[in-house]
Amino acid sequence: MAGVPHYSVDLERGAAIEQYGPMGPKVDFWPHLSECSKARQPTPLKRMYNYSAIPGMISMAGGLPAPEYFPFDSISAEALKPEAFQTSVSGNSSSNGLFTWLRKLFGVSPETSHMEIPKYTSDPTDPSAFQLSVALQYGTSRGLLSLRTFVQAFTTSVFRPLNPETTTLLHVGNTDGWDKIAETLCNPGEFILTEEWTYPAAIIAAWPHHVRPFGIPMDGQGMRADSLEGILANWVPEDRGAPRPHVMYTIPIGQNPSGATMGVERKKAIYAVCVKYDVIIVEDDPYYFLQMSEYTPAALRPSSPSKAHLSEAEEQKEFIESLIPTYLKFDYQGRVVRLDTFSKTIAPGSRLGWFTCNPLFAERLERAQESTVQGPSGFSQALVGKLVVDHWKYSGYIRWLQGLRAQYTLRRDAIIDALAEAFDLEEEWTRDGGFAPLKGSVRVYIARSKCGSKQTLGSGEKKGKILFSFVPPTAGMFLWLKVHLYNHLAYSPDAPPPKSVEDTLENKLWVELVNHKVLFVPGWMFSSSPTLESATEQPLLDVSPSVHIDDRYKAISEGGKYGHFRTSYSTPSPAEIIRGDEAIRNRDGEKLP
Repeated sequence: MAGVPHYSVDLERGAAIEQYGPMGPKVDFWPHLSECSKARQPTPLKRMYNYSAIPGMISMAGGLPAPEYFPFDSISAEALKPEAFQTSVSGNSSSNGLFTWLRKLFGVSPETSHMEIPKYTSDPTDPSAFQLSVALQYGTSRGLLSLRTFVQAFTTSVFRPLNPETTTLLHVGNTDGWDKIAETLCNPGEFILTEEWTYPAAIIAAWPHHVRPFGIPMDGQGMRADSLEGILANWVPEDRGAPRPHVMYTIPIGQNPSGATMGVERKKAIYAVCVKYDVIIVEDDPYYFLQMSEYTPAALRPSSPSKAHLSEAEEQKEFIESLIPTYLKFDYQGRVVRLDTFSKTIAPGSRLGWFTCNPLFAERLERAQESTVQGPSGFSQALVGKLVVDHWKYSGYIRWLQGLRAQYTLRRDAIIDALAEAFDLEEEWTRDGGFAPLKGSVRVYIARSKCGSKQTLGSGEKKGKILFSFVPPTAGMFLWLKVHLYNHLAYSPDAPPPKSVEDTLENKLWVELVNHKVLFVPGWMFSSSPTLESATEQPLLDVSPSVHIDDRYKAISEGGKYGHFRTSYSTPSPAEIIRGDEAIRNRDGEKLP
């Protein structure tokens, strides 16, 4: 595709052969399909659309509404230019980030450019043109040709899949995409492997298919390869009541909720385990382009080096190469199914993204879509497609992603800088198990209440009590707080164990924060351990107070000594962040009933 750099996988494939040995015969992935997926047949009427696309074809086959009766004659938009946001973080990130927020506060809009999508283009028969007569019409579940072509070329250039047969397919956002994967690959009664703490919607999406999660212990990089190997090697179907899992769901970058980011060597180790035990890897990666450098305190934060000597192409190449490779880059067998989305880079309301996987899985996923959602909204495909394909083009979209990374880095720095102002922060490295759910050596910031005057950390002077701790994220939108409840005035080691979430001190603190109009997400909602015995009862992760406490929650809270909250820095303004910090500071016991 024009404007997209050419990439050859020959060198990467040679390196994989050197590391893993000859790739050998193709893996048969048909046994991985669910019985439901195997039974799916192509929709007969959808197959007719392939013929209607033939130039000169007079289609009288389908019940297609006449485009002249579509009420939308054109759709136009004022789109931000790709260079709307700076690509580097310089000096005091918080003050730089304030500029963006202040610009919004005073109604100063960044520069935009006009784009328009007509009902008919000058050549209505052009299959690559974005026109409402096509976008809003019935069509195949594969989506609009130009957007499909862009996504395939973008995936090849940026993610560099090793498997030459890797293909892409548009979907209706990652959550629905995962639902389709669970239905396509899993039979009722099976387990899926997940991080020990994970995205609740992923568990809930799989639950109606009678597919249960099995959590794998985590460390500072997310899922542990040794723990994964141990569980698979020692899996006894008779003891577990299910066959050994053959599907793994993982969020490797900016893991939700912990914020952990997995390095390439860990990915290779997990991939090797999955090859050994024939496990399909589902890589849900919505935060991939929000990878950041490590947090540095404001007083020590250097200015970003100038890149004026680099051309635009060189700077974009440097940006892409700075990103941790995806599983696709060393997937020599085709066992990775990747989920990408425009939700975090364009807008979540677009409900638009894409699968990247082997051809068999793509064909089965297409069958699953065409008889349910049919495909992404024509409005979304037209607007997003026109923007990234015709308006910004490949280089413009990459430039936009560079700006987003810088902006979310500013916001990450802003919330931690605000915490440093409100509390005494002390950095330390934990020992194994020191920061649940993350095991191993982890860089942690300990937040203490201020003691009169500002303390010099490490000076030996009296320190305030520890209120909470956190690991500064290096990707994503979330900060995972470990609340040290044992220092709360309402904590008692002799208190009877709670019978439900409502009874925990963590929940009482959460309610108090909500009453002060500060909303976090309670940590227990992210547990991959089922909190109900049967899917025939209530939803798996019912947010009602009646949900009982499971063994894993008791273990991670160490008998109620700790609680956990997930907080997001992606949306609140600096003033709102400060107000939230004040609410935390004032909830250390004095004002909690």
